[in-house]
Amino acid sequence: MDPVTDVQQPILTEPRLSEIDIVPAMLDRTIPEEFIDYNGHLNVRFYMEIQLEGAARLFETLGMDTKELETSGRSTFAREHHIRYHAECMKGHRVTVHPVLVGRTERNLHLISYLVNQTTQQLASVIEIVMTHVDMRTRRPVEWGHWAPVIDAQIAARPLEPAVLLHPGPSVRPARPEQSHSSSSLDRHPTARATPPTGGP
Repeated sequence: MDPVTDVQQPILTEPRLSEIDIVPAMLDRTIPEEFIDYNGHLNVRFYMEIQLEGAARLFETLGMDTKELETSGRSTFAREHHIRYHAECMKGHRVTVHPVLVGRTERNLHLISYLVNQTTQQLASVIEIVMTHVDMRTRRPVEWGHWAPVIDAQIAARPLEPAVLLHPGPSVRPARPEQSHSSSSLDRHPTARATPPTGGP
């Protein structure tokens, strides 16, 4: 019995490469030899490292960087990560990272990021992240404050509608900025599994 295909769940279809390419690449790099494991391909921990570096650069473009932490005393903590692996990356392959803000609540943010193997023209992995805005003095969650309109504008401008898997109850939901951000009205979504994009770019 196949433990994956036997699960009765809705299937997520990832965007095509032609759709993902519209999302600005925040990182463009070549896989070095030290990222390769005993299986001869990119080790899973470096999928995470590359994706997070790309996501960090997105926040830097929005002004949410270390300078902001120093001046405001506020930062973000990760609440949950989920990675879907779709294709191998080998030494010397060129990859790009395309992060997208999906939705937010008063204190939480939902981000999805695509790692594209430009050498093989394949979607290599997708990572979803839920993070919380935190006051570093109290180390407690706080509202987004003046960052709310910045985040909402980025969400509204996203060029694609991602297929999402994370749904941590009252923590976050995929939402357009015109929808309510009240954590008391968050939806619950059925668990889903993902399939790589069908067809070519």
